[in-house]
Amino acid sequence: MAEITEELAQRIAEAKKRYVEYAAEAQKSFVAPVAHISIEPQESVTEVHIDVTSQDGTNFHFQSMQEQDAETVYEFLNKHPIVRERYADGTTPTAEATAKRIKQLADRYKTEGERSPLHLYSGFTVTDADTGAFLGMCNIGGGTKPGYAEMARLNRPEAWSHSPADVVERYVIPTEKRITEKHYADLGTIESSTLFQYTTRLKADGYKVNGEVVTNLAATNRIDNPGAWQSNARAGFELDDVDQRLEYGTALRYQVRKPVF
Repeated sequence: MAEITEELAQRIAEAKKRYVEYAAEAQKSFVAPVAHISIEPQESVTEVHIDVTSQDGTNFHFQSMQEQDAETVYEFLNKHPIVRERYADGTTPTAEATAKRIKQLADRYKTEGERSPLHLYSGFTVTDADTGAFLGMCNIGGGTKPGYAEMARLNRPEAWSHSPADVVERYVIPTEKRITEKHYADLGTIESSTLFQYTTRLKADGYKVNGEVVTNLAATNRIDNPGAWQSNARAGFELDDVDQRLEYGTALRYQVRKPVF
């Protein structure tokens, strides 16, 4: 965290007020969708499938990550600066780096080895269950505090609810691969709610994070990325703090969490 100047302290205070006020209003009408979770142990790998229906009737499917998903993740997410610029350090990974990361997530579902099974440390592809369209990916991993798991999400720009006017033009993919027939304005909230229910299920099954019983699901969002933090606020995540991670730049970030009972 940088030195807290008077100007920075004021920005932090304003950001906190913005989150709390938005969450208080947004949560009044929010009804969490029900995630139907299926954990299926196979001979060498565990498969996880989660089906969710939004309030407008759109059906979503979450499937445990597989190595072959790397090509899709790179094509629709990781090679595009518009997708990555407000995520982590803002860099755009190579195809090779993407393949390495997806393999890491996929390997965590293997049922062999001293670190397995580690379903809590897991990644999912997210698709429209009716059309098969790839929408994004999400995962849960170890947090920075004892008992904290932390989630992360990346979605293709056509599925964002908060998009600059030029966002689709900056998202350079072939016309035939674009999503044109549907809007997915609540996708981020669906993902946050689903990952929370998944974490709750895993805690009930006795899984731990970094050797600790899970107490909270946490997330980090830049304050200039309203689609990300507002979806978490709607899904019931409480504000922990506003800070900077200087290794990722000077942007202010919301640290939010939701208790897992």
